[in-house]
Amino acid sequence: MSRFVRHFLIVSSFYLLGSAAPAQQLNTNTERVESMPEDELEIAGEPFDLASGLQQQLGVSRQESAGAVASLLGFGRGQLSAEDMASIENISDIRNLLRDGAAGTRVTAIDSLQGLHRSFESTGLSRLIIEPMAVVILDFLKAQGINPELRNDLAALWFNRMV
Repeated sequence: MSRFVRHFLIVSSFYLLGSAAPAQQLNTNTERVESMPEDELEIAGEPFDLASGLQQQLGVSRQESAGAVASLLGFGRGQLSAEDMASIENISDIRNLLRDGAAGTRVTAIDSLQGLHRSFESTGLSRLIIEPMAVVILDFLKAQGINPELRNDLAALWFNRMV
């Protein structure tokens, strides 16, 4: 089973748990994602590139990818420290993707789930693609060596707010 399918199934299970699942149980599921076997992320034998990964796995354009990444990072901006956000935004692939996006896509704070939905829709993407997009981004951050605690914080924010 491909890594993407495995992550998608886990993310889907979060959705199926719904609001009846206590937050502690959702955090346990996030830890299970973290404990999956480490393997080098590659697409067609090439090192994992965020824009290419989003385009190939989800069928989105580079401009849509830039908008979606900016939206998800913006949703995290109010919840994470400035230092944590800087460690993510300073990754060259993310910087380049945002720079090359719609006339220099900017990460601006998004403080609600409705704001995240509106932001995705403004890029031409359905809010239904948020979860699969978050999985690809988390895989990318793992490949970039972003610390597991920060990735878990992002996963908790992105996935727990979706259910």
